[in-house]
Parts: sequence; C-alpha cells; structure tokens
Amino acid sequence: MELLYYYALAHQTSFDVRWVKKQTIQETMINPLARDLIDNHGLTLLSSSRVTQVRMDEAGGEVAGISYLDSAGQPQDLDDMDACVLALGAKGMKAVVGGSPRLAKSCVELSKAASLGSVDVIAARIWLDRTVTTPSLFFFFITLKPRVE
Repeated sequence: MELLYYYALAHQTSFDVRWVKKQTIQETMINPLARDLIDNHGLTLLSSSRVTQVRMDEAGGEVAGISYLDSAGQPQDLDDMDACVLALGAKGMKAVVGGSPRLAKSCVELSKAASLGSVDVIAARIWLDRTVTTPSLFFFFITLKPRVE
C-alpha cells in the first residue's frame, strides 16, 4: 500500500498518466469514441452482444467473419468484414480465443495472452502529431506531446 501511495497517488505529476476522478472510463473514453464512430463513420453498434468465435480464412491469415450472440441470446454471424478489433477483458479473451481454433493457431500471441491469469485493466496511450489541450479530469493525459522517433 505504501508503494501504491508513493507512485500512484503522491507523485502523479511525475508521470503522464492520470486517474479518472469524476466519471467512469465508459463515460469519459468509450462513449465519446463510440458516438464519433457512429455519427461520422457509419459504425453500427451491437450492444449487449457477445462474440463467441472469430472465423479465419482458409489460409488463416485474415478474419473472414465473427459469430456472436445478440442481445436476445440468439446466435448470429457477421461476414464480409474489413477489419476486426478485439477489445476484450481477460475473461472475454479466454472465451473468444478458446472458441476460435484457427485464430488461436494463427495468432500465437493472442493464445499466450488468453492463457495469462490476470485481471481486467484499461490503459490507453495515444501518440498525436500535435499538442492537444484537454481538461485534466476528462482523459488520463494532461499534456500530450508528439512522439519523436
């Protein structure tokens, strides 16, 4: 507890990470991102759905589709995808990789991640091409500097 206090609480200004103080992660990060993707990019959000399998093509190199349970618990398939982003917690990762044998075989790093005993944690590090001013309580970052490589 002393280390947590020292590093996480007493010396927050020494790090570029900030704790969300007044709202949840969903309210500060997930919902605004989802609204932007829906309003500006034609995203369809399937809330209360659960992915059961990521189906790979015959070669095992690209995602061919996903199988999921809709909000009523009925099995559904989604095909003809441009991309698939896995945003899962530890338990969800184990379930999806466990139900996707081709994914597990072709993406060894996901299999290794799914086999870890862990708890769910969210962390985001965003590299921007310019400095952006944000309210200190809205995002984790107070100062964002461009990444120099």
